Amino acid sequence: MKQKILKPEVNARWSGEPVSKEILIPLIRRAISPEQMAGRIHYELTYPGYQRTADTLFFLRLNWNFNYGRVKRVYAAFDGTLQEREIRDGDMEIGSYNSYTRILNQGSINFCVFSIIFHLHLIRLYYRDYQGKEIVTQYYHTPQPARGTLLQMVRTLDSLVNDRSDRKDDRARLLVEAIGKQLLYELENTREDAPKERLAVSLKDYMDHYFYSSINCSSICEALGVNRSYASTVFHRNYGIAMNDYLTQLRLDAAEFLLKSEQKIRIDDIARFCSFADANYFARLFRKRRGMSPQEYRKKFRPADGMREI
Repeated sequence: MKQKILKPEVNARWSGEPVSKEILIPLIRRAISPEQMAGRIHYELTYPGYQRTADTLFFLRLNWNFNYGRVKRVYAAFDGTLQEREIRDGDMEIGSYNSYTRILNQGSINFCVFSIIFHLHLIRLYYRDYQGKEIVTQYYHTPQPARGTLLQMVRTLDSLVNDRSDRKDDRARLLVEAIGKQLLYELENTREDAPKERLAVSLKDYMDHYFYSSINCSSICEALGVNRSYASTVFHRNYGIAMNDYLTQLRLDAAEFLLKSEQKIRIDDIARFCSFADANYFARLFRKRRGMSPQEYRKKFRPADGMREI
């Protein structure tokens, strides 16, 4: 019997309000407090039947749940198996960004979720407060992704999440606490760039978050409810690059990451994962950027051994 493929979805509209990092920093402190870190840990892995895109290969999410009116029931890929499970006040969820989580009793409970999501291009701090049918969402995107010490700890935690051995909770707690403290240090010691126009920030955030999906300038502006010509002007004025060029840049960055990874992913699949129209178009853009083909780039930068094709 052929395995059912679960297709990723792009939200019909971009939800949430961009806020300054000062608004969400206190939530990091709360998340890594001894009280919050004492809760149960759930490991959510990408379901094997999920249609692959670039996000399944380098995203890691940390979720903290608190202020519950009732127990939350969810359907997700816990430890790689789709199942229903109860999430209680104080529980933590660690794992893949798209573990296909579905909240089964969302409309009947009050709860808050705070997330730290490590993307290829940024770190996303995300807060959502469910109060019946009213949902308040706030987020902050860092100007750069995890690097250096923080990146090494995130990679270590990702390896631990995928470890099938028992009794890994204590190690996971230590890593999550260390990641939270390092992120706090970096946020508090990083100077903000000059503020951008609100629409420009929303456009960039949308592309940063959904670049791997089949979006384009028209669909982005439709999702945000703005005029395309006006949006293009605002984006270029703030970031000095055309929207379409920025979207292509994000996709090529992702392709380079995948070409250099230890997993020997087929070129056709890399093009598809990063939402290029086809492999030939991807190869033309890549050669124009790097002066070599994707195959030549992989040969130059891939590890000497340990490669496995997926």
